Amino acid sequence: MPVGRKFVVKKNDTKLAGVRSKTFTYSGEPIDETSDDDSGRRKLADATGQQQIDMSVEGVLKGSTLRDIALDLEQSNMLTDITLEFPLLDPVNTTAAMLSGNFFMTNFEETGEYNGEITFTTQLQSSGPWTYTPEAV
Repeated sequence: MPVGRKFVVKKNDTKLAGVRSKTFTYSGEPIDETSDDDSGRRKLADATGQQQIDMSVEGVLKGSTLRDIALDLEQSNMLTDITLEFPLLDPVNTTAAMLSGNFFMTNFEETGEYNGEITFTTQLQSSGPWTYTPEAV
Protein backbone atom coordinates (compact mmCIF):
# COMPACT_ATOMS: atom_id res chain seq x y z
CA MET A 1 0.00 0.00 0.00
CA PRO A 2 1.64 3.29 -1.11
CA VAL A 3 1.90 6.04 1.50
CA GLY A 4 0.59 9.53 0.57
CA ARG A 5 3.68 11.33 1.86
CA LYS A 6 5.68 9.56 -0.87
CA PHE A 7 3.58 11.45 -3.46
CA VAL A 8 5.90 14.48 -3.68
CA VAL A 9 5.78 17.86 -5.45
CA LYS A 10 9.21 19.33 -6.20
CA LYS A 11 10.53 22.58 -7.67
CA ASN A 12 14.06 22.33 -9.07
CA ASP A 13 14.45 18.91 -7.36
CA THR A 14 13.57 20.41 -3.93
CA LYS A 15 10.41 19.30 -2.12
CA LEU A 16 7.85 22.06 -1.57
CA ALA A 17 8.00 22.45 2.22
CA GLY A 18 5.05 21.66 4.45
CA VAL A 19 2.90 19.90 1.85
CA ARG A 20 0.27 17.60 3.37
CA SER A 21 -2.14 16.94 0.53
CA LYS A 22 -1.65 16.69 -3.23
CA THR A 23 -4.25 16.13 -5.93
CA PHE A 24 -3.34 15.41 -9.54
CA THR A 25 -5.90 15.47 -12.37
CA TYR A 26 -5.34 14.62 -16.03
CA SER A 27 -7.93 15.76 -18.58
CA GLY A 28 -8.01 14.92 -22.26
CA GLU A 29 -10.74 16.62 -24.24
CA PRO A 30 -11.96 14.57 -27.20
CA ILE A 31 -12.74 16.02 -30.61
CA ASP A 32 -16.40 15.41 -31.43
CA GLU A 33 -16.78 14.78 -35.16
CA THR A 34 -20.41 13.62 -35.04
CA SER A 35 -22.49 14.49 -38.09
CA ASP A 36 -25.91 13.61 -39.50
CA ASP A 37 -24.28 10.59 -41.15
CA ASP A 38 -23.70 8.98 -37.72
CA SER A 39 -27.42 8.23 -37.11
CA GLY A 40 -27.54 10.13 -33.83
CA ARG A 41 -24.57 8.32 -32.30
CA ARG A 42 -21.64 10.32 -31.07
CA LYS A 43 -18.39 9.83 -32.98
CA LEU A 44 -15.10 10.93 -31.43
CA ALA A 45 -11.88 11.44 -33.36
CA ASP A 46 -8.89 9.27 -32.56
CA ALA A 47 -7.08 12.36 -31.25
CA THR A 48 -7.22 14.69 -28.29
CA GLY A 49 -8.25 18.31 -28.73
CA GLN A 50 -6.49 19.46 -25.57
CA GLN A 51 -4.64 17.71 -22.76
CA GLN A 52 -4.03 19.26 -19.37
CA ILE A 53 -2.86 18.48 -15.88
CA ASP A 54 -4.14 20.33 -12.83
CA MET A 55 -2.71 20.04 -9.34
CA SER A 56 -4.03 21.17 -5.99
CA VAL A 57 -1.45 21.40 -3.19
CA GLU A 58 -2.27 22.01 0.48
CA GLY A 59 -0.11 22.14 3.56
CA VAL A 60 1.49 24.00 6.44
CA LEU A 61 3.32 27.20 5.51
CA LYS A 62 7.05 26.71 6.19
CA GLY A 63 8.48 29.32 3.88
CA SER A 64 7.40 32.27 1.78
CA THR A 65 8.35 30.97 -1.69
CA LEU A 66 4.79 30.35 -2.94
CA ARG A 67 3.45 33.53 -1.31
CA ASP A 68 6.29 35.56 -2.86
CA ILE A 69 5.50 34.20 -6.32
CA ALA A 70 1.77 34.89 -5.91
CA LEU A 71 2.13 38.47 -4.63
CA ASP A 72 5.17 39.78 -6.53
CA LEU A 73 3.72 41.88 -9.37
CA GLU A 74 7.12 41.89 -11.11
CA GLN A 75 7.31 38.09 -11.27
CA SER A 76 5.40 35.64 -13.44
CA ASN A 77 3.24 33.00 -11.81
CA MET A 78 4.76 30.45 -14.19
CA LEU A 79 6.62 27.81 -12.19
CA THR A 80 9.27 26.04 -14.22
CA ASP A 81 10.94 22.78 -13.31
CA ILE A 82 7.99 21.31 -11.37
CA THR A 83 8.13 17.55 -10.80
CA LEU A 84 5.45 15.31 -9.37
CA GLU A 85 7.01 12.13 -8.00
CA PHE A 86 4.58 9.24 -7.57
CA PRO A 87 4.93 6.57 -4.85
CA LEU A 88 6.17 3.17 -5.98
CA LEU A 89 3.26 0.86 -6.75
CA ASP A 90 5.30 -2.20 -7.74
CA PRO A 91 7.66 -3.41 -4.97
CA VAL A 92 10.07 -4.77 -7.61
CA ASN A 93 10.69 -1.29 -9.04
CA THR A 94 13.35 0.98 -7.60
CA THR A 95 12.69 4.22 -9.49
CA ALA A 96 9.43 6.08 -8.96
CA ALA A 97 7.27 7.38 -11.81
CA MET A 98 7.70 11.11 -12.40
CA LEU A 99 5.87 13.87 -14.26
CA SER A 100 7.81 17.05 -15.06
CA GLY A 101 6.86 20.31 -16.74
CA ASN A 102 5.89 23.94 -16.34
CA PHE A 103 2.86 24.91 -14.26
CA PHE A 104 1.06 28.22 -13.80
CA MET A 105 -0.05 29.11 -10.25
CA THR A 106 -3.68 30.19 -10.67
CA ASN A 107 -4.32 30.96 -7.01
CA PHE A 108 -2.74 30.91 -3.58
CA GLU A 109 -4.59 31.02 -0.26
CA GLU A 110 -3.28 31.26 3.30
CA THR A 111 -5.36 30.52 6.37
CA GLY A 112 -4.33 31.25 9.95
CA GLU A 113 -6.37 30.04 12.89
CA TYR A 114 -6.04 31.82 16.24
CA ASN A 115 -4.60 28.79 17.98
CA GLY A 116 -3.04 26.90 15.08
CA GLU A 117 -0.60 26.85 12.24
CA ILE A 118 -0.78 28.89 9.03
CA THR A 119 -1.89 26.67 6.18
CA PHE A 120 -1.91 27.21 2.43
CA THR A 121 -3.66 25.99 -0.68
CA THR A 122 -2.51 26.55 -4.25
CA GLN A 123 -3.72 25.46 -7.67
CA LEU A 124 -1.28 24.69 -10.51
CA GLN A 125 -2.17 24.22 -14.18
CA SER A 126 0.12 22.68 -16.79
CA SER A 127 1.50 24.93 -19.51
CA GLY A 128 2.99 23.32 -22.60
CA PRO A 129 4.29 19.78 -22.90
CA TRP A 130 5.21 17.62 -19.95
CA THR A 131 7.39 14.55 -19.60
CA TYR A 132 6.12 11.39 -17.92
CA THR A 133 8.59 8.68 -16.88
CA PRO A 134 7.03 5.41 -15.65
CA GLU A 135 8.32 3.33 -12.73
CA ALA A 136 11.43 1.32 -13.54
CA VAL A 137 13.74 -1.29 -12.09
